[in-house]
Amino acid sequence: TPILDGKFTSYSDARLDLYRKTQQKVPAITGQVIPERVFSPWEYQAFILDPMYEAMEEYDPDRLLCYEWLNSRGAIARFDRSSIEIRLMDNQECVLADIAILSFFVELLTALVSQKWCTLEQQMAFSEERLAVLLDQTILQGELALFQDKEYLALFGLEAETAITAQNFCQYLSKATQSPFMPEEIYLALQNILKYGSLSTRIMKSLASQPSREDIQKVYRKLAECLATNTLFIPSL
Repeated sequence: TPILDGKFTSYSDARLDLYRKTQQKVPAITGQVIPERVFSPWEYQAFILDPMYEAMEEYDPDRLLCYEWLNSRGAIARFDRSSIEIRLMDNQECVLADIAILSFFVELLTALVSQKWCTLEQQMAFSEERLAVLLDQTILQGELALFQDKEYLALFGLEAETAITAQNFCQYLSKATQSPFMPEEIYLALQNILKYGSLSTRIMKSLASQPSREDIQKVYRKLAECLATNTLFIPSL
C-alpha cells in the first residue's frame, strides 16, 4: 500500500519500507533483506543463522526463538520443508492477480536456472549489496524506478541497455519468458498489471494527491469487491 494513517507515504511499497526496519534492535535478523550469497546448508548455518542466533542472545537467553523462521530476509530457506519462502511479494487485490505474478516469477526463475541469459557462476558472483540498491529503488518508486546497473541488465540479455525502468524491464522479461502453457486468463491479467502498473500505482491513480477518508474508503471497498469477484483493480483513466 502507498497509504498509511489516511495519507500517502513517500513510498510505493510502504509495507516493505516498514518490513526492512522492523528489526532495528537486531539487524542480523533482516540483514539487507536481500539474502547473502550462500550456496550450501552449512554456509547458510554459518553465515546467516548462527550470527543471527548470537545477536539474539541478549533478548533470548533461553534460545526459544533460535529457529530458521526467525530469519526475516526477503527470501529464507526452510530446510524443515525443503523450500524457499519468498517474503518480498505482496498480496494483490485478488487471487487472479496473485497467480499471474507467481506464474511470471516461475517462468523467470526457470529461465535463470536454465541459464538462458547468463551462467550460474555469473549469477552467484553478483553481490547482494547491488541487489539491495535496486530493491530500495523499487520500494520507493515502484515500477518507475530506473535501473542503471549495466552488469545487472547484462545478466538478463540487455547488454546494450544503459538504463531501463522497472516497468519496461518486467515487460521485457515477460516477453522473453512467455510460456505457451500459461492459461490465457492468467496471461491477460499479467499483461494488464504490466501495462497499468503495480497495485500501489493503481491505488494512487484512483485518488487525489490529498485524499479524504471517504475517498480512501471508497477505493478500498472497490478492492474488497475485486477480491470477492476475482477481478483486477484498474481505475478509470
